[in-house]
This record gives sequence, structure tokens and C-alpha cells, in this order.
Amino acid sequence: MGKPKPPCPVCGKSPVYSQQRCKRCYVAALNSGEITRVGSSNARPVKERLVDKIRVDVSGCWVFEGYINPGGYGAMLDDDGKTRTAHRVSYKVFVGPIPAGLQLDHLCHTSAQDCAGGPSCPHRRCVNPAHLEPVTQRENALRGVSFSAVNATKTHCANGHEFTPENTYYRTPTHRQCRTCNNAHVAAYKKRKAQG
Repeated sequence: MGKPKPPCPVCGKSPVYSQQRCKRCYVAALNSGEITRVGSSNARPVKERLVDKIRVDVSGCWVFEGYINPGGYGAMLDDDGKTRTAHRVSYKVFVGPIPAGLQLDHLCHTSAQDCAGGPSCPHRRCVNPAHLEPVTQRENALRGVSFSAVNATKTHCANGHEFTPENTYYRTPTHRQCRTCNNAHVAAYKKRKAQG
């Protein structure tokens, strides 16, 4: 679950709902004309709204200080009025469109050896376009700390046999198996079947 929303800076009571106001203060400001609804023709551009919610930290990360979704990523309304993750909005604003079929990998997370990842990962809030790289879903997963990422870095099977091209075969495009261990299992199975 994401961190609790801060109290409204206008009234100091309810949690922030939109545009740094609680729901009551937001509606009052809309009705008075003090603010405009995001997505309307006279709303502030997404770049301005994004820059207002960025704090640069010592590591060079641009920490998004707006709404954080349950997955730990910053989220905001794009110019079209749809909610998008803040790092994708930042990349689009400062670099350009994300190439079709690719995801953004946080390089600041990939280089941090001590970060366990998950929703509490501070790098998920980084919107610095220099820290974002478009990669395939597979590449993004393999750079992480998931079960498949850890297995992909193994050079030997559980019994100590090296994963060489000659000693490795793939049951599926992503599932490799040790040929020596598999041959031993097949031989043991045939022996049990012959005795049985």
C-alpha cells in the first residue's frame, strides 16, 4: 500500500485529493475559478505540473512528490486527462514517445545493489529522464530481483554442472535445464521401470 496522503495545505484537515487540495477545497477552488480541471482547455500544461512536483536529491534522482500509487510509482494526469505513471509522463515530456513494445527501466534502481525493489523502492518515484531507459519487458524483468532474474544469472545448476552451450537445453525459450542432470534423471527412471 502507498504512503498516506498529506493533509490539505489549505484547510489542514482532510487528505489531499487533487491539485494539492482536499476534495472540499478542490471543489471550492474549481467553483470560484481559482483553479481549472486538468484536461480542460485552460489547465496548466503537464510539463509545468510535473516540474512543480519534482525534488532533486543528492543521487541525481528527480523524486516525484505528488500522488504515489499502491505500486510505489508516482501518478498524475496527462494532458489528455488520463492518469499515467509519472516516470512515463516525464519521459514523454522531456525525451519523446516511448517506443512501441518497450517499457521504461529505472537505471538508478538497476545500479543500486542494496535496493530490494517492490512498492517501497524509492527509485520507482524517480522521473529523471536520464535515469530511464526503454527496454523490452524481458530485459526489464531480468534486471530486477525476481526469481527469474536471479536464475538467469546462475552459471551452474543446483548440482554444480556448468551451463555451457553443450550442457544446456531449453524446454521453453526461457526455461533452461542442465543436460547432465536430465540424463541422470532419465537413466534412473529407466532403471526403476526395468526393475518394476
